[in-house]
Formats: sequence, structure tokens, C-alpha cells
Amino acid sequence: MRMRTPFALLGLTLLAGGTAFATPASAQAQTFLDRFAGKWEGSGLVRRNLDSGANRVSCRLTGSAERVRATVSGKCRALAIFSRDVTIELRSDDGERFTGRYVGSRIGPAALSGTRAGDALNLTVHWPVPVNGTDTSQMTISTSADGRMRLIVASRPGGSGAPVQTTDISLDRR
Repeated sequence: MRMRTPFALLGLTLLAGGTAFATPASAQAQTFLDRFAGKWEGSGLVRRNLDSGANRVSCRLTGSAERVRATVSGKCRALAIFSRDVTIELRSDDGERFTGRYVGSRIGPAALSGTRAGDALNLTVHWPVPVNGTDTSQMTISTSADGRMRLIVASRPGGSGAPVQTTDISLDRR
């Protein structure tokens, strides 16, 4: 049986409901999420499933941030003929815990949850159906104040064993 994985966990529509009045915690969340605003371009490697080789992808994304939410979404292309619209939505009221969803996988939207550690979000992807024999993967989104973002996704085949990287994409703000 061929196992499925998302095309590329890229793009981010960080969807968060905010409040009209900023609290210190929501201000901390907004300061972090502001890093996702702007135009992004980059490339990397994506495996369609654990049995396939890695394909080089190039991505163009656009982001915005407001009221403890950020949006980054766009398109990734591989092999000059294949493209996928991608989006990730996140919410954080305190700048430390994040929830949301990933949109762009051929299996449908996946829920996201996790925490911030410095400049990185460590998220669990909760797939609507098993991917590579498991219903979860790990996603790390690293950002830097100088306008760089890196997205890494890894799955544990069958839910156990050593993680296998399925996505590794680096982006620069343009």
C-alpha cells in the first residue's frame, strides 16, 4: 500500500481571532506573528510519500499579520508542471501556545497545535486520515528577525520509529 503525505507544508495562513484591546500576552503573540508578514520566496525539497524520492519545489507566498493572527499563503511548484496552493492557519492568544490548521494537502485540512520555543514553532499536524501510517506529523516553522523562514515536516512511519523528513523549505522575505 502506498502511503500518502502532504505536498508541501508551506504557506501559512495563520488565522487567529483577536481581541479589540491588546493585552501584554496578545501583544507578545502579535510581535512574533508580525514576522510572517510580507512577500516570501524560496525553495526546498518535498517527498510526496515516504516511498518516493525528494522533489525540488519553489514557492511564492504572501503574508500579513494583525490582531494576533498572521496569514501566509501562496503556491509551490515542482517539476515545472505540478503546483499546489498551500496555507497554514494559526492562532495564539499568549504568544506561546498555537493552534490552527494546514490547508493544501490532497487529503484535506489538518489541525495544528503546539508551542513556541524562541524563534520556532513546534507543531503537531493532526491529519484527517492516516498519512504514512499515522495520523500525526511534526512541523517546525523557524523564523528570524532578518527575514528568513524555514519549514520542516517529519513523519514517523506507522507512528513509531525514527522520523523521516518529508518537507524542508527555506524562504526569504522579498
